[in-house]
Amino acid sequence: MVCGEFIILQKGGQCSFYCIFPLKSRIFKEFETKKRVVFDTTLKDWEDEKMSKVWDISPEGVEEIGNYAFYMVDGCQEYNFPSTLKTIGKQAFAHCYGLREFTIPDTVTSIGENCFDLCENLKTVTIGSGLTEIPSQAFIECYSLSNIDIPSTIKTIGKQAFLGCTEIKSLDLKEGLKEIGNGAFYFSTTEYNENDLPELTSLNIPNSVEYLGDNAFANQSALTTVSIGSGLTYFGSGAFDGAPVTSLTISNDNQHFTADNKIVYSKDKEELYFALTSLSGEVTLPSGLKVINEYDFEGCKSITAMNFPESLEEIKEGAFVSTKITNLEFKSGLKKIGDGAFSMGFVKSITFSEGIESIGMSAFSTTDITELTLPNSLKTLGEGAFSKCIGLTSLKLGNGLEEIGNHA
Repeated sequence: MVCGEFIILQKGGQCSFYCIFPLKSRIFKEFETKKRVVFDTTLKDWEDEKMSKVWDISPEGVEEIGNYAFYMVDGCQEYNFPSTLKTIGKQAFAHCYGLREFTIPDTVTSIGENCFDLCENLKTVTIGSGLTEIPSQAFIECYSLSNIDIPSTIKTIGKQAFLGCTEIKSLDLKEGLKEIGNGAFYFSTTEYNENDLPELTSLNIPNSVEYLGDNAFANQSALTTVSIGSGLTYFGSGAFDGAPVTSLTISNDNQHFTADNKIVYSKDKEELYFALTSLSGEVTLPSGLKVINEYDFEGCKSITAMNFPESLEEIKEGAFVSTKITNLEFKSGLKKIGDGAFSMGFVKSITFSEGIESIGMSAFSTTDITELTLPNSLKTLGEGAFSKCIGLTSLKLGNGLEEIGNHA
């Protein structure tokens, strides 16, 4: 399609490589519609054409930039758009390594997934008021992104939308936002950012946010202060795993969650969702607690003892992985211990009460226990449940066992 002074072309039919041609290159094809950027797939031998650093997407009337439109166009640093533009497709500007800043016009109402994927030099993004959603992986691995203006019109930040964006020092989440997706600001190390560390230090989750996804801010290694508003109804597993949070507050008006002694519980304290890594010493969990969720105490290296209530029914996967608790005493209310719940820790002694029915895979693997008595109530012993416990010399099995996993 002719776009002002340029023609957008596609080589081959698989969206594998794209380039912009000046009109003077005498190559062009009648476009399908004046409202959508499309691609000419018939042209060859265009690799030597010179690209511009500033491109005008015009004329007025263009409403859509299609999927992959400027994929891997390295030379351009700035784009100008017509006032009629409404839609930008998936990966439309992905891998544009020359891109330094980008403004999404107010007229644009949707952008596609991975729209700016791996634009590694993109530093500043202004999002127009027409958008209501930042889709999945929209800015994934934009390692230089440090300034992002998220307007109050945004209702949803999608899954892994800003994964790997290490340069974000502050985040202004405005009232109106309802959902922060799984892994939205998760930090993961890749070959491109192995020498970088996250810089976000504080976070305020507004009252309007209802959903905080699994691993939403996991591995944000500079994040120390978190404030959560009144509207949150879902607190994702591992939302702050690997973040050294020392201060976490939840609005007293929140009807679903409460924070007490550096631990986040459901309002009725029947379920535990997160423990700050600064938690230390002997910890006594409240009477009435029924469930400890996945990886809740991972990273809590300073806990020395844990007192479980009679009411506790389930400890989920990895809840106490790699902690330094040495002695465990489980009450009769406990029915299930999940996979890897106490693995790779320093447990030396375990006392089970009658009532436990299931111990998961690798639940106590690589610990320091020397003797073990399993109660008659136990029905299932998972694969590798006590594997690599090299000091274990005494074992007594209960008479209720129905299944023993491999290498238990």
